[in-house]
This record gives sequence, C-alpha cells and structure tokens, in this order.
Amino acid sequence: SFVTIVLVGFSFLFIYEILCGLNLNQVEFGRVNRHFKVPNPAPDNGDAILEDPNSGAADANRFYKFTQKIHTEYRALQRGVPSTMLTEERIAQLQNIGFEFSTKADKTVPDLDWSTRIQQLEAFLSEMGHLRVDPNYDKYSNLGGWAVEMSERHRSWQEGTEYLLPDMVEKFAQLNALGFSFDVFPSRRGERSWEDSFNLLMLYRQETGSCRVPHHYKADCR
Repeated sequence: SFVTIVLVGFSFLFIYEILCGLNLNQVEFGRVNRHFKVPNPAPDNGDAILEDPNSGAADANRFYKFTQKIHTEYRALQRGVPSTMLTEERIAQLQNIGFEFSTKADKTVPDLDWSTRIQQLEAFLSEMGHLRVDPNYDKYSNLGGWAVEMSERHRSWQEGTEYLLPDMVEKFAQLNALGFSFDVFPSRRGERSWEDSFNLLMLYRQETGSCRVPHHYKADCR
C-alpha cells in the first residue's frame, strides 16, 4: 500500500528534504487520487492567490509548482543536464510511490471566449508594461500558447493562405489597437539567437538607461 511504501521505501527524511516542508496531506495526494498529475490551482489569476502565503490556495500552488519542477528537472536530466534536486535514489523513490515523470511539457491552449483573452492580455499589459508575450508564458491559461496561435493565424492571413471571416478580422484589429504585434512564434527556452538577445538588451538599456539587468527581470519573461 501507499502507507507501507512511505514507511519502508520512502523515508520521512526524504519527504522533508524534497517537499521542503510541504504537509503530508499533499504527499497523500497520490494515495487519494492514485496519480500525481497535480492540477494548476490558479490557471487564470496568475500570482493573485499568493497574496496570502498561508492560505490553502497558496499551499496548493506551491505543491503544484513543486511537482512541475520535478518534471522540468527530469526532462533536463534526459537531455544530459545535471540536477541538484533529482538523484537516482530520489527518482527511484518517486517511482516507487507511483509518480510518473512527464517527458513533454503540457502546452495545451484552453478554448476560452474572446472577452476573457482580451482581459488576460490587458492584465498582462498592466503587469509587464508591454504585450511582447513570451511563447512559453503559461500563466492566464497558457497565454503564450494562445499568442502563438494568433500570430500564426495572422501570418497565414497576411500571406493569403488562410481566409478569415470579418469577425476574426475585427478581432485582429482589436489586438492591434491594444498593441499586440503578432510576432509571437514557437521557441525553445535557451535557444534565442544572439541577435535577438542583443536587441532585447539594447531595448532594456533604452528603457532603463542601464545594462545591469536584474537576475529576475520580469518585463522580459522569455
């Protein structure tokens, strides 16, 4: 049983170390649900749930991010990138409790109504100060993935390979009026070209007067 595995093969010390203080009710997620596919507790409201770090929602969000980090670290290991979090022993222990590692990032784009997407873009603009949405930006129900879809459809329309109904043309005009430039296309993290990176650095210097970019610079999430 799950409890036996915890007591025999999955030491409490390891639970403490790898879960970094998360409570055992979260560890029991696997026993209750018989899987560790932890859902995002706040797909649409970004970091709003973190306003109260002691709330149940914030706790659930930390658990979700923890499981996502495990998947990310495992995928990096598969590419030959060393991990300080996942050792062979910890991978085996996670597998012993039924944890299934994801080898592909979940980048599905939910089908939301247009007004909701506009509200999300406006929230992004308010937070970031621009609409240069990163293709990997997964807050607001994978807004980055949706921005990619809009950019690809717009390009196909401009190239004459896709016909759009007047309603969609009006929606594109609405995006353009907001400041969305339809230049968000798929990319892989860490594979931006030198020219693109240098241009972004020049843009940062133009906006701030300095090239001292903070480690966690929020305005460019790419």
